[in-house]
Amino acid sequence: MENPPEWPSDEDSDADDPCALEGRGRLRAAGGRLAAPVRPDRCIIALDIDAFYAQVAELRDGSLRGRPVAIQQKAICVTCNYEARAFGVHKLQRIAEAKRMCPRLVLVSGEDLTPFRAVSSAVFELIRSAFTPHVQRLGMDEVFLDVSDAVDALEAGCPLEPPSTPSLPWAGFVFAGQPHAKATVERQVPLAALAHGC
Repeated sequence: MENPPEWPSDEDSDADDPCALEGRGRLRAAGGRLAAPVRPDRCIIALDIDAFYAQVAELRDGSLRGRPVAIQQKAICVTCNYEARAFGVHKLQRIAEAKRMCPRLVLVSGEDLTPFRAVSSAVFELIRSAFTPHVQRLGMDEVFLDVSDAVDALEAGCPLEPPSTPSLPWAGFVFAGQPHAKATVERQVPLAALAHGC
């Protein structure tokens, strides 16, 4: 297995971009190394709303909170919440099997996608207006945010406007790959915090 490459030298990099050089210099001084070459000009965050359909069902019917819930399409459990997962229920499972594993499982019809689309659109607009206009949606529960401008501002020492929402705990991982690095973040953020009032 090859050793991972070191950060490129300043001579090989964008000499006209002092923020990029400064950032690489700080990382090099701290002993940082790249696992694979990355594109230094873009920073993309992938946000995936876990158990999205089940969370929408709980938003629409508060009595479902804390109970095992599965979204049903035809004879399949398309997704479920964590309470149902604790019983071994999982997505793309046959309803009969899911009910055997969890007799108290509450089934919510997912045939009409209208409420899910409405919440997805509201979350998308909130992210676009609160964080960055550079957002791309992939399906109903996943968005990609280009936060390169915010990263550039941080590297240049410019203060950023603090978010209007309270700080929430998170854990992140950066996976370097071709042609760019992908970061994933796990956050215990209820959908209600993003789509309040939908």
